[in-house]
Amino acid sequence: MQFSKDELNELTTQNGGRFACQTLDEAYKFCRKISTSHYENFPVASLIIPQKVRKHIFAIYAFARVADDIADELTDDAQELRISSLNEMINLLEIDYFALDSKANRKNPIFFALQDTIQLFRLPISLFQRLINAFKQDVLFEQPENFEDVFAYCNNSANPVGELVLRLFNINSIEMIGYSNSICTSLQLINFWQDISIDKKKGRIYIPKDILMKYNLDKLSLFESNNIAQKRMLLNELYEITLEILNNGKPLINHLKPLRLKLEIKAIVFSGERILKKIRKIAEKVLYLKIKLSIFDIIVLALKTLYPKV
Repeated sequence: MQFSKDELNELTTQNGGRFACQTLDEAYKFCRKISTSHYENFPVASLIIPQKVRKHIFAIYAFARVADDIADELTDDAQELRISSLNEMINLLEIDYFALDSKANRKNPIFFALQDTIQLFRLPISLFQRLINAFKQDVLFEQPENFEDVFAYCNNSANPVGELVLRLFNINSIEMIGYSNSICTSLQLINFWQDISIDKKKGRIYIPKDILMKYNLDKLSLFESNNIAQKRMLLNELYEITLEILNNGKPLINHLKPLRLKLEIKAIVFSGERILKKIRKIAEKVLYLKIKLSIFDIIVLALKTLYPKV
């Protein structure tokens, strides 16, 4: 579901513009439509998740998806306008959060559904604020100096999503959130590495400057036809760092009691591992190609989720 500039602007208004809805059911259906119409290498509220929880994940995802589109798709707009639109999204959320009897946003489908989800599960608004902060960083992008900068970004862009999902299952212990953070950070890193060619067109290189310098590279020479050996060593180090972080989060799977959530997280972890294997296989070509999971990959993931020894 691709939105135009005008449509995105309407989705940051209280009445929702042309998308205005009358009922909560309509609001959740709209969020589901957004969530299921975007291609993702990682499952987004798949059929494994219980239906009663799935719609709440759709509401969270729709909020993040629209914010991401504002940051990434409205590139013809000045930075100030995109930042203003992102600020308006958090303002609308805060109107409902700090005045839960407010009906101000009850026609905007995303905020109508999200308000209901936040109330039902007592979700901290700080998690949504961190997501918006990450999208603001995308608008005002600066190449990270080191991995500390990258991890700080992941802490806003990815980790809140994992924590929100856990909280939908009434899981909020520090230990479980810690494991979740490792998985989410690693998935964000995998996303960076598989999207290098796409992000380059947007003027973004998420590989830290210091690790590029380690291999006598920079954001320009990285895409030149020479220095193949250095590039392969660089990419291998990025993948090893990512895999270590992903492995640090794997204990979450065995700690989870809800079977369906356990299977969903296993599927997500296997997706991440599968993508890493695929981009390792094409070596430096990842700098020019976009990797997607094939039907075969999806079948393998499904089998590994249900039958770990496959």
